Amino acid sequence: MKDSATDAAAGGDGKRGGHDVSFCVDMDIDRDIDGLWFPARILVDHGDDTYDVEYDEDHKVEEHIPASELRYMLVMTP
Repeated sequence: MKDSATDAAAGGDGKRGGHDVSFCVDMDIDRDIDGLWFPARILVDHGDDTYDVEYDEDHKVEEHIPASELRYMLVMTP
């Protein structure tokens, strides 16, 4: 059985069993843009399932990104 973290990491909708996945300030995440995932960091949690994120590559900041477009960052281990 997968939990909500696994579902979100697998590109799910961030919800499983009626429970929302939540993200914390300073958490490394991935953001979905047109089916591509971009590494970013949570800057602000607005408390309404939207977040401000800063992208790792160009440090661009976007505001009020819905949780449905975010997932826990996938970490590859050797």
